[in-house]
Amino acid sequence: GYFDRWRSALTSALRRAGPAGLRRNALIAAGNSGEPGMLELVERWLDAEDPAVADAARWAHARLSRARS
Repeated sequence: GYFDRWRSALTSALRRAGPAGLRRNALIAAGNSGEPGMLELVERWLDAEDPAVADAARWAHARLSRARS
């Protein structure tokens, strides 16, 4: 039914993004949140091995730092 199709689509999207893609997307969401309380989480990924994750962390950190001031 509907739920099975939705679950299958979601599972496929998560698998396609992979762990690094999910981290990148989560960091972008954190930056877009405007919540300075997310800075601690974002800072954990500033030196990530994956360049896309590290770039997203730096971007989010800059946005959240501006929101804090």
